[in-house]
Amino acid sequence: MSNLRFNQVFTLLMRVSAMIKSKGVVIPSGVAVRLLGRNFKGLAHEPTQSHTVRGESAWKKYEVIIDVPQGTELVSNGVKLNGPGTIWIDDIHWEPMENK
Repeated sequence: MSNLRFNQVFTLLMRVSAMIKSKGVVIPSGVAVRLLGRNFKGLAHEPTQSHTVRGESAWKKYEVIIDVPQGTELVSNGVKLNGPGTIWIDDIHWEPMENK
């Protein structure tokens, strides 16, 4: 997991992408994002439909879109492995998107 600190004063839509490789993943897994506010209060996390990594795969780009609410102070990101298997992660990127 990596952490990103910032003082969020408005709602922002972000695309989080990562390169992922997997082996023997039985239960759908994938990119993990957790947004925390003051006193580490949980504000949001990645949508469960973003957990699409399973089985064995070569390096592949995965991404999730997440709404970063006002008051976000800490962002944790990485990969969530639900059950047996191995996942490698590399090249995590955060990209702001226009709210529509």
